[in-house]
Amino acid sequence: MHDTDMWNKASFLTRLVASSVRVSEAAGNAIKSVMAGGDLKIVDKSSNGEPADPQTEADRRAQFLIIKSLSERFGNIRIIGEEDVTSECDTVENTFSNEVLRLEDEMSQDLKSIKPEEVVVWVDPLDGTSEVALAVKNKNEALLEQVTVLIGIAYHGRPVAGVIHQPYHRGTGRTIWAIKGCGVHGLVPASAQKERIVVTTRSHLNQNVLDALDSLKGKGLACGVEKFGGAGFK
Repeated sequence: MHDTDMWNKASFLTRLVASSVRVSEAAGNAIKSVMAGGDLKIVDKSSNGEPADPQTEADRRAQFLIIKSLSERFGNIRIIGEEDVTSECDTVENTFSNEVLRLEDEMSQDLKSIKPEEVVVWVDPLDGTSEVALAVKNKNEALLEQVTVLIGIAYHGRPVAGVIHQPYHRGTGRTIWAIKGCGVHGLVPASAQKERIVVTTRSHLNQNVLDALDSLKGKGLACGVEKFGGAGFK
């Protein structure tokens, strides 16, 4: 079956996820482009007395690309992005993932019947901004592995699909995506470990988190702690 035939026969949700996979990858390329240029144009979004909340040109440009691409493809679907301010870019991604379209027959009828006006698309264009800023400041490219582009799809307030793109994963990047009832794709499962390792925030540690970690260790429920940035990377 030709690509256009698969697209034409697919339900709305399948098309939305298929497009979101490619759009997330295009956003990842936009992030890399800003990083390669060297000028992140960092601003602090935090209010007085709050912890620093950096935003970069990569955040702004990636969100503009995502919203513009999905809006041009699907019309007036509701999209909520993390950033209030964006930066225009010329790129509009209009391709789609055939791998996603091939799952059409595995989806439940309830998901196939979802209409555009019934979904909300949630966008975090660059999850791990603190790691980006720190990677540039300290010239520590290893931190960029923790950067992700996140696109989540909710139906009547419940998550039904999502995309995580890691632009810096092993140099070339990878995209992980899932649709309810159809499994997780793009991820190689790690083998089970006997040790109980707690994974927690690297850049937003506070006393409540530290107290919780101490409690887990005290009860023998954790034997180690790993700190990473970005919800998507965790």
